[in-house]
Amino acid sequence: MMHYLFDMLYELSTALLGPVVLCLFLLLIQMLLELGGAIREWNERRRVQKNWDLYQRGLATKEYDTPDGMDPEHVYPGFVLKFVQRAALRQDQFPLIEKCVDDIEIESSARLARLIFLVRIGPMLGLMGTLIPMGPALIHFSEANVDTAAQELVVAFGTTVLGLLVGGGAFTIWLARKHWYAQDLADIEYLRRQVLS
Repeated sequence: MMHYLFDMLYELSTALLGPVVLCLFLLLIQMLLELGGAIREWNERRRVQKNWDLYQRGLATKEYDTPDGMDPEHVYPGFVLKFVQRAALRQDQFPLIEKCVDDIEIESSARLARLIFLVRIGPMLGLMGTLIPMGPALIHFSEANVDTAAQELVVAFGTTVLGLLVGGGAFTIWLARKHWYAQDLADIEYLRRQVLS
């Protein structure tokens, strides 16, 4: 009876290798898309930083218009631009402004949550992809079939590397975005206080 259960467990675990490898490649694609988005976002922030710094200095004089009549997309970074576009920066819309701040906090959290998913699941699937071929590799070693065992080990270590790449890349992007979004939320709060004061 126990032998039958062990055989079932072995068959089930080895059957999971294909889906695990497929999921790892899908996560890698998702991480690369996030990386591309983060590079684009970094470039946009760098492009508007000078104008944004000038505008912040002008806030003390209650000049809410964009500097020199520039397009808001050339002045406000990241979520600050979304806040300006949604709230329209009018003092008579206090409930709308508060709702916009809440919505932006939720949106920034959702973007970071996607990265946390990759950080956690990538290495987890990498570990699964490592352990699953180890059973067949041990069997092949016991049968002195070294070539087949070596192929199993190549798959095992390859999935480890892929899982760690996904997790490490996503964590790096998460660190950068967490800093950007925290700064955006602080700037939004400062902007909101200036407008409503």
